[in-house]
Amino acid sequence: MTVSFGQQLWQGLVVEMWPTWLMLGALMAVATVFGTWYRRNVLKIREGGHSLEEALAQGECETIEFKSEISDSVAKTIGAFANGRGGTIFVGVTDSGTVCGLPMETKSRDFYLSQVSNITRQRIDPPAKPACTFLECDGKTVLKIWVPRTGDPVHFVDGAVYLRHINSSSRAGAAEVMRIFRNHFTRDRG
Repeated sequence: MTVSFGQQLWQGLVVEMWPTWLMLGALMAVATVFGTWYRRNVLKIREGGHSLEEALAQGECETIEFKSEISDSVAKTIGAFANGRGGTIFVGVTDSGTVCGLPMETKSRDFYLSQVSNITRQRIDPPAKPACTFLECDGKTVLKIWVPRTGDPVHFVDGAVYLRHINSSSRAGAAEVMRIFRNHFTRDRG
């Protein structure tokens, strides 16, 4: 019995190679899922942070923080973001994700920018370099503070190191600071 070219092709590409095709399909699915995650998380941090809409939908996390006003804790959050993967602070948004806005009728944009500048220059060493943008949402003004990851091993806030843990910034212990330095200098050498 003679086997046609089409039957040989079917036998070689489909019947005998089905495990290979199955594995290739699984790898493509994993690559698609990872690519989507990478674009949503890693690239957002590198390209200026999350949008307000994305942040409100997602809520506070390792790279998103809401503050109703500029307070003492903003310095700790900026330091924690600079010591980690970076992140975005939205001032004028409550912890629950409600846009309350900044009181622009009593204070100017320059007032808020100078507060952030003073925090980063006077309380954080070496100074972090956040980018600030004012956003409008439902007639309310929100200050977006994007803090990129830096090349410095750590940023001290009033002499202490802060790290981001899930959705809060907390003071690092001595062992954590040593690990950060060890990882930073080992990564640079190798």
